[in-house]
Amino acid sequence: MSSVNKFQKQRENIAYFETFEVINKEIYAFLWWKNILIKINPDSNETEFLMLHNTYFFKHCISDGKKIYFADNLGKVLVTYDLDLKLREEYSLDSGVKEDNNIVTVEDYGEHVFIIENYRGNIYIYNKKNKYIETDLSLAQAIKQRSEKETETTYVYCWKIESSLFFRVVHENSYEIFKYNLENRCLEEVHGVSLPQQWSSDAYYFEGRLFMLQDDFHMIVWDIRNNTVDNIEMTDLYQLPEDNKTGCAFSSIAVTKKNVWLLPSAQGKDIYIYDIAEKSVRRYDDYPPDFFYLDTENWSKYSDIKERQGFIYAAARTANYYLVINAESGTGIWKPAYVNNFSTYYSHYMKEIKSQKEKNIVEQCIPLKCYLSYMQKQVQEEADKKNFGTEIWREIK
Repeated sequence: MSSVNKFQKQRENIAYFETFEVINKEIYAFLWWKNILIKINPDSNETEFLMLHNTYFFKHCISDGKKIYFADNLGKVLVTYDLDLKLREEYSLDSGVKEDNNIVTVEDYGEHVFIIENYRGNIYIYNKKNKYIETDLSLAQAIKQRSEKETETTYVYCWKIESSLFFRVVHENSYEIFKYNLENRCLEEVHGVSLPQQWSSDAYYFEGRLFMLQDDFHMIVWDIRNNTVDNIEMTDLYQLPEDNKTGCAFSSIAVTKKNVWLLPSAQGKDIYIYDIAEKSVRRYDDYPPDFFYLDTENWSKYSDIKERQGFIYAAARTANYYLVINAESGTGIWKPAYVNNFSTYYSHYMKEIKSQKEKNIVEQCIPLKCYLSYMQKQVQEEADKKNFGTEIWREIK
């Protein structure tokens, strides 16, 4: 396993993605470095380009099997993509509070999609049938009442658990837990559960329990049905290598029947696996020979994690592979995230540029050498057209 500078050539044909969906075992991945949606067949690794020329950056999405729903990171829009019609539609959210991380999650329930806002706590509800968005202010009002001062920054964390959303709302010196019923849209505060004030933002729901990273050495397990809390001390991690001790080593977790996968943060280097039965931790080392992470400084190495049909998919947003974990056995395999036909995308991109003459060209979307090659062809085509017209005129005369 190695680290590669993000500007190196090796980046060009890799599908680095941050958010995704899995539909019929195919990966619908949004490539953060090109702002496009692609479909990946995990068996053949064939790719298809679906949604091009996006002006927004998406960190969260959900699907109901017919459409994929994306919320942009700035909180400005909800974008829907119809998988059959390949049709993109856009709806205003106007949720921009800060310059980053304005949306916490996007969740699907019945005939509605719920978009959860960070900081203020607005709940945006998209009606699939009538195609409009309404705003539920119940959480926002609760946050405003509990805030200790007007200028305080409040952070909202959210997990969909069965037919409810559970919120952890963190203030400067306190926190609250709320439960939001997706059926009747009633919000209630959860009492009688004691959780530490400070713990990692990531948590994973599995079989009635919410597993939470408190720090590099402790996990908290909240049994939601019984409202009990257990603490797991991962003593083996006290022996972490020195190069894994700069800051927090882990930022994401994935839970199976057998184990818990601890996935590295920007500062962390390695994956560790906690064995639930043995209560022991080991360092994972079964990487593909050519596996690497990009050198992206403050970016966590993993982002979106989703369980679909018995498998847990982890988007390694800075690696050339993504991780698939069997939720029953706890074993993991790596799938390559390579795109062999980016030239098709570049051709579509330049045709779009040609039809919109005032549109700026973004080198992030197309390498300079591809742009120059395309423009050379265009110049030659224009020259050929002029020569052809001249020849016809000569024949007429």
